[in-house]
Amino acid sequence: MKVLVIAATWIWSAMVGAAWNSDLCLVSTEVRFGITLPYTVVSFTTADATRKSYSEFLQDLRGHLASGNKVHDIPVMREPSTVTESDLLVELSNSLELSVTLAINVTNAYVVAYRASDQSYFFSDSKGPAFSKLFTETKRDYLSFTGNYIDLQRIAGAGRKDIPLGMSALDQAITNLYYWRSGPGNTEYTVARSLLVAIQMVAEAARFRYIENSVCRSIKATSNFLPDEAMLSLENNWRALSTAIQQSNQGVFARPVQLRKRDGTFFNVDSVTVTDSLISNLGLLLFVCNPQASRFKRSMDAKYYSNNVCSVPEPTIRITGRNGLCADVKDGVYADGNPIQLQQCKSTPELNQLWTLKKDRKIQSNGKCLTKDNRLSSVMIYDCNKAVTMGANVLWEVRDDGSIIDPRSKLALSTSSGNAGSNLNMATNNYASSQGWLANNNTTPFVTSIVGFDDLCLVQGDRTSLWLAECRSGRIEQKWALYADGSIRPQQQQEMCISCNSNNQPGTIVLILPCSGSSQQRWMFKNDGTMLNLFSRLVMDVRRSDPSLKEIIISQPTGNLSQKWLPVP
Repeated sequence: MKVLVIAATWIWSAMVGAAWNSDLCLVSTEVRFGITLPYTVVSFTTADATRKSYSEFLQDLRGHLASGNKVHDIPVMREPSTVTESDLLVELSNSLELSVTLAINVTNAYVVAYRASDQSYFFSDSKGPAFSKLFTETKRDYLSFTGNYIDLQRIAGAGRKDIPLGMSALDQAITNLYYWRSGPGNTEYTVARSLLVAIQMVAEAARFRYIENSVCRSIKATSNFLPDEAMLSLENNWRALSTAIQQSNQGVFARPVQLRKRDGTFFNVDSVTVTDSLISNLGLLLFVCNPQASRFKRSMDAKYYSNNVCSVPEPTIRITGRNGLCADVKDGVYADGNPIQLQQCKSTPELNQLWTLKKDRKIQSNGKCLTKDNRLSSVMIYDCNKAVTMGANVLWEVRDDGSIIDPRSKLALSTSSGNAGSNLNMATNNYASSQGWLANNNTTPFVTSIVGFDDLCLVQGDRTSLWLAECRSGRIEQKWALYADGSIRPQQQQEMCISCNSNNQPGTIVLILPCSGSSQQRWMFKNDGTMLNLFSRLVMDVRRSDPSLKEIIISQPTGNLSQKWLPVP
């Protein structure tokens, strides 16, 4: 993997250099109307490709596609109205030293055209600026089909699920694209099939780390693979996920997005904090709208942004907390001052377990407010206006890390017991799992494998130990239940939790211990791939990057591959 860098001419620099995003390398040029137009080129070769070289390529590609802004810790692509040059070039070469170049739109990561030697081909829907500016030194032509999957699969004569992906598949696709030429007798079957391989292994893998991980595992196995249902589901729902996340209320969606697991079973995602696995799997979001100023820290000057501001929904959800229990208005009684407690989540939603997140940051059930009595640590249901009059707090901050915070006192919504019937209260925020909550309508723990260093799976070794081993489908000791309270539990022993040592010292071994609601048992999957213990700010790590030691430890975050983890449902 390499990123080619050359300088832009002084003409371009003098005219628009100050407005150009400094994160981009000006690496390729075409002369138009006396002005040198810059393009970024990111390169990758299948020759002797490794998991490391492929992941580094995708990391570079994401860096050039991202705007520099994040929503819920996920990088967002550029707003179209702010883009000066709309395309980025990806040069792919193979074991035969043949090269083709994909042109990718920087606002959506869609492939619009490709170049092979002195010939270039554009999708039939790539009209306008793309055709007028790209590959001008080549003989340019249009393909008969568009770049959407329906057209590509129709011309290819096969669905994505039937077309192998992997390094050898990409190697062959590059050869096919390099030699193919339009003309009488030359069908487009080969080019469509090859583009399906390239698009998924480049653009889709940049969007989703799940797809990147699938390719990396195939590199390790030195074999191709067929896309599974989870991968296809993500590809089909990228725009829907991007929209739902950016138009969410404190991370909670207006309506769920339906995805599929590897085995084909459906599940609904209605929160960006769905056990945090969504945050770590998404590499890029399509720009949809600008979050409201109070919720958005911009890294660029406001003049580059339109007035396209996200709408904020008012979703009605359940609030799940410690041990998978739900926040419940006691006995369904809405008299002012009635306490809020933990109870078993009902199989069908009932009024006293339904909460509406309001735009003004109130959390309501049956029109009354979740209220903190400022004189006490208790939490109760109360008439919103009366509560404000008596000085009680009715405004809440629902954070991506699972905390629900009183913004005035900075205290966290908590429970002193993990048993049904225990009352909710307020306490100093120490990021304990007794203070972890999930605001959505999925009340059952999310069961997943967790892939780590060297594409090995996290496994429960014995009752208290965990380490890495080869991933095996259906192995229950490799299945982990991600609870709403931030705890991670062996599927086969859900009274046990992954725990770091109470002294919070780097290098101490991570164990599986009885769940206690402590700070040592609350974790968060971050977008950088780490599994963070929120209290200590340390991350899970493989000791000495050596899985044979069979020791998982906590360490200061360094960016090492031994600290990268990915939930794979």
